Amino acid sequence: MFCKCGSIIRIPKHETAVCRTCGRRTRVMHEEVVFEKVYCEQVDSPREEPAPAQTIGQQPPRSGRQRYASLPSAADPIHRPEGPARPTPGCSASPCPAPPARSSSAAPGIEWKMTPMAFEDARLTFKSIELINFMCHRHLLVEFKKILTCIGGRNGSGKSAVMIALGIVLGQRANSLERGNTYKELIKNNEHTAVVRLCLHNYLNFHEDFFGDSIHIEKTLHVNFSKLRIQNSDGKVWSRRSQDLEDIIDMYSLYFDNPLNFLTQDMSKKFLNMSKPQMLYSFFHKGTEIENMEMLHSEACEQVERMRIRMEGIEEEVGALERELAEKSERLKYLGEVADFKQRLKELEGERRWSEVMEIGKRVARIEEEVSELEGAQRDKKASMQEIDAEIRALEEAMRAERDAYLAEKSESESARRAIEGRITGLELRDREMCNDMKGIEEQLAAKQAVLADYCKARPEGSSKDELGARAEKLRAQIATLSRERDACRAEEERLRERVRKEAEDAETMNSKIFALRKQISFLENVKTNSLTFFSERMPEILSEIKRENLDAIGPIGTLIQLKEPKWYRPVSIILRNNLSNFVVRSREDRERLSAIFRKHGVNFRILLPSSNQRGLIEYRSNRIFKTVLDVLHIRNDIVANQLIILQNIEQIILVESRESAHKIIRKRPSYVAMAYTPSGDRISLVGNALSDFRQRYSGKYYFENDDSKLEACREELQRLSGTSVGSSRHELRDAEARSYKLSRDVNGLEREVRHIEFELESHARVGEAASTGDLENEIQMLKNQRAGLAKAVEETRRAMEEERARLAELQSADIDLSRMAEAAGRLRAKRYAVETSLESLQPRIYEKIKERNEAAERFESEREKLRCTLGVEAGDSARDLAVIEKEIGALQCKIIASREVGSEAVLRDEIEHLKRQRTFKSSLVLRYKGKIESFVEFVRKRVERRESMKAEVAGRASEEFCTLTQYRGYSGSLLFDHDGRSLDIRMGVENMDAGSRGTLSGGERSFAGVCFLLSLWPHVGCPVKVLDEFDVFMDNLNRKLTIKIILDFLARNEYQVILITPLNTKDLFTDICDVVVLEKPRED
Repeated sequence: MFCKCGSIIRIPKHETAVCRTCGRRTRVMHEEVVFEKVYCEQVDSPREEPAPAQTIGQQPPRSGRQRYASLPSAADPIHRPEGPARPTPGCSASPCPAPPARSSSAAPGIEWKMTPMAFEDARLTFKSIELINFMCHRHLLVEFKKILTCIGGRNGSGKSAVMIALGIVLGQRANSLERGNTYKELIKNNEHTAVVRLCLHNYLNFHEDFFGDSIHIEKTLHVNFSKLRIQNSDGKVWSRRSQDLEDIIDMYSLYFDNPLNFLTQDMSKKFLNMSKPQMLYSFFHKGTEIENMEMLHSEACEQVERMRIRMEGIEEEVGALERELAEKSERLKYLGEVADFKQRLKELEGERRWSEVMEIGKRVARIEEEVSELEGAQRDKKASMQEIDAEIRALEEAMRAERDAYLAEKSESESARRAIEGRITGLELRDREMCNDMKGIEEQLAAKQAVLADYCKARPEGSSKDELGARAEKLRAQIATLSRERDACRAEEERLRERVRKEAEDAETMNSKIFALRKQISFLENVKTNSLTFFSERMPEILSEIKRENLDAIGPIGTLIQLKEPKWYRPVSIILRNNLSNFVVRSREDRERLSAIFRKHGVNFRILLPSSNQRGLIEYRSNRIFKTVLDVLHIRNDIVANQLIILQNIEQIILVESRESAHKIIRKRPSYVAMAYTPSGDRISLVGNALSDFRQRYSGKYYFENDDSKLEACREELQRLSGTSVGSSRHELRDAEARSYKLSRDVNGLEREVRHIEFELESHARVGEAASTGDLENEIQMLKNQRAGLAKAVEETRRAMEEERARLAELQSADIDLSRMAEAAGRLRAKRYAVETSLESLQPRIYEKIKERNEAAERFESEREKLRCTLGVEAGDSARDLAVIEKEIGALQCKIIASREVGSEAVLRDEIEHLKRQRTFKSSLVLRYKGKIESFVEFVRKRVERRESMKAEVAGRASEEFCTLTQYRGYSGSLLFDHDGRSLDIRMGVENMDAGSRGTLSGGERSFAGVCFLLSLWPHVGCPVKVLDEFDVFMDNLNRKLTIKIILDFLARNEYQVILITPLNTKDLFTDICDVVVLEKPRED
């Protein structure tokens, strides 16, 4: 509960309490908070005004004491104006000045003077504690005489028993103190009961008339239960209720569930080795009690939301009452209008009949319009057909003229092209002959004689020059035809090669899929036969050997987990994928033996060793508004559940149906929500201030997936792929290659035959030329002249051939124009066909509409004549629409029926009065509480803002104090807070080096930094007693000695009662403010 000043107070229902900060009396009556201002509630002095800002976790001002406006300087003795009061821990005063820094090179033995202080007047919260048959002690009495008490002794002497006893007597559970899960384990051997007595200094005057100066709390432990006694010094019992003990704990702020106040042995080791920024921030968050404030604020918000929902429900009820009241008032009104309703209904019936007839007339008019439109469309389509016919005729005439001109030009062009190609071939042959004649007359003459001799031998009998030319032309035509066929065959061959390559790739892909499916089916069948093979094929053998070795091992933990809701199989499998094969053991010996078994079988499963053997689920925080992974799991072993909560944080991973909803939830940063998952396995979380949306890659088999459905789906997919045949084009490719090879061979044979004929023709020419030449020198000169003339002729012929080729291109373009014209004509014909088809379909529709018009007109005249005879009055063109009339008739009929069901007027009036009273009552509730709810919402919002500002202020002061304390060692330390990312990094520069993270320090330096961190947070925690067990376990002598001196100096400046437990040397603790108690190891009975 919050007071109006913002302080947190605890009030039992129907009881009253006084706020220790502002003095208001607060009570709870029927869930409504009532505040009353109370003045002069202090016992022996007037109440002072509260400080403007209260530090988080600080204890409210004690009754009869005054708060200091500021803390004393380290060099001044403490001054107490009115009795033995002490400054409130964590007050908002200016921070204490830093001790003088000493150089990092100073010798370890250098001492500095402690601040003087009147310690004999220091107020102690605990006076003494007595242990009887508790743990290893038969009887032990420890008196606390100074603000610092150090309990030392060898291992096994029972030092930690004092701390455990303090926790037990002040309400801590046995399983949270790391020394056993039940009271039975805390009772000395061979005994049935144990007793712990704590003497508490009653400096707050709690029921002073009964307790006097001290409160005695006694707790008796039995095997299965415990008894509580709160009594005075005379042994008179005041209460046996735990609630009264909680009131004392609240009043004195003895919150030992806070690790800053009560640091056990295992917690000390864990804290001193803690290096993760998130864990350090969590320690700060919980230790300064900000976490408790956030929980209270969250609960307040939930309560406000429930109140708001209830108020909205009441508003909806008021709206329903309004509607019901209006309906009943309308019914009451109907009772006097029934006769008018019936007369009006009769009139409307006649009007409706005339409206129906007029609707028939309107329908006749609409049909007339449709017939006119159809006839107009018919005329338009006929005109369109005539226009298309004219266009087709004109285009066909143009095509005929263009085609005639094209054919004439094409014939001439082909003739010219063949003539030019023949001339070019002859000129090229003559050019080659003349080049050969240039080598020398003798060589040419010998060559000519050889050519002539060869020609005479090779020429067939009776073959003339004209016959050879005709034969060569015929062969060239055959070569051209075969070449075109060969080119087409080669193109087909390339197409088939590409198709064969694609088919090979498809076949390879399909074979890979089939192989993967067969492998997955084999795996799923094995898992279905024996689910242990999911983790490893050797898992059954491993479990058999574990059983033979009698190992106390739990695992694999996946076999102890069941999914309640199958639709979440994908995200839950992804979250737990790295932990399903883990094993849990209870001792290091079992872990070593289990590791040997794993090495023997060639596997490497993770082995977990819990830090405590706590039975039952550990305490955890989760947001109950959302469904978490822990909610959808049935875990048969609490140890496994605890490990998953610790390792995977499954109580704070929520499951959301859609990605959009998950995005909205994560952006709001709800408390105790780490991330969200969707059914498809998408993980949504915040990384810094950015939203991360990540999907895990599919691994083939999810652990919680239904094996039968997955196996059936894989088998169907394998059957489908096996039945799919990849088309084969290899046979077609081989046939095409054979055809191409045959055509190439035929073309080469014909070309060789043509070359042979050309050779014969050339021989004919050369023989004639040789016969007409007598002198070789004149022949050479003549050949040179001929070569020059032939070169000029070849150039002219090539120019003519280029011109002919250009003309051939023009002819080809003319061919393209003809094709376009043919396509245009085809489109026109298709358009004409479509118009003609549409025209043919119009005529039947026109006939049907005319028939429908005639029938409607006849019906209209008949119905109108009947109504004239029946009603005698014609509505004319002013008749209303039929739908409007029917709607009015329906409303009148409903009113008439409602008037019959109304009953008596007196009953109806009574019901109306009752509804008015209910509406007035609920409206007053809304008017009374809605404003209060809005005010409370605003109040909670301001409290949240104030909490955040206080958190920032505490973080700043703690960082300054940490820097001051680390300077004692010559180090430079700082605390880096990231409240948005919920992380805290401890940085400390050692030996003039740059500041580094806590994880980079040595063991002693890390322990020193941890103690400085604790001391920097102590001023912001309200508990007046601090208990530390083995805080120096990882320290070397130098760091331990310096740490003890820092603690002593800190206590000289800040008044707390501190209890230290250490197994090490206590010689450095013998000071004026410290009382050293050394315990001897108890003798065995």
